[in-house]
Amino acid sequence: ARNITQKMMDGMSVFHTITKRGRRDGTFVDVEIMAVPGDGHDIGHITIYHDITELKRAEQALQESRAKYRDLVENANCIILELDTRGDVTFLNRFAQNFFGYSESEVLGRNVVGTIVPETETTGRDLRPLLADIGRNPEKYRYNVNENITKSGRRVWVAWSNRVIQDEQGNAIGTLSVGSDVSRERELEEELRQGFKMHAIGELAGGVAHDFNNMLHAMQGFSEAIVKQSD
Repeated sequence: ARNITQKMMDGMSVFHTITKRGRRDGTFVDVEIMAVPGDGHDIGHITIYHDITELKRAEQALQESRAKYRDLVENANCIILELDTRGDVTFLNRFAQNFFGYSESEVLGRNVVGTIVPETETTGRDLRPLLADIGRNPEKYRYNVNENITKSGRRVWVAWSNRVIQDEQGNAIGTLSVGSDVSRERELEEELRQGFKMHAIGELAGGVAHDFNNMLHAMQGFSEAIVKQSD
């Protein structure tokens, strides 16, 4: 209290601190102390003590929860990214770093296009407007598949699940994206597609050959009939 009085006498307009105070039962509580000078010529001060023990416990629980969440995310066996509304990387877990071949410092703050996302897919699709639209309207892309690229230049296909990150006021401030490598599945789909295509071509060729053979037989029969008539 003497310390607060001295500070008020020294001209401090508002005194504020958070500290611990003992209670009669011998326990200690977290207390927020705020003091302002008294009215008129009174050199005293008005002091407000606010017990913030529960608030401190809640903050501690939140920090522990975030630590557990971070630990879970860091050790997840999938790609996890956080992007801001511009598409700049604000977080990527260890799995993502190993998968794409980038260290955290090499990617944080950089846009996904030009790092882990090529400007153009091998299919010819321009990914820049797609990624820009995801940043503006992530709810439209709760699930999407697009081609990505590793630091070494290897092209990979990733299936993404996207969720909006909101601030305390409910404003969208970014996107949480969880990805899974589906490159092998895409290869199998392409092989299957090519297999169906070749099968269809084979059936078409077989049908044409059959029809042509029937035509040859008809032409041969017609020729034989003409020969017999001429005899």
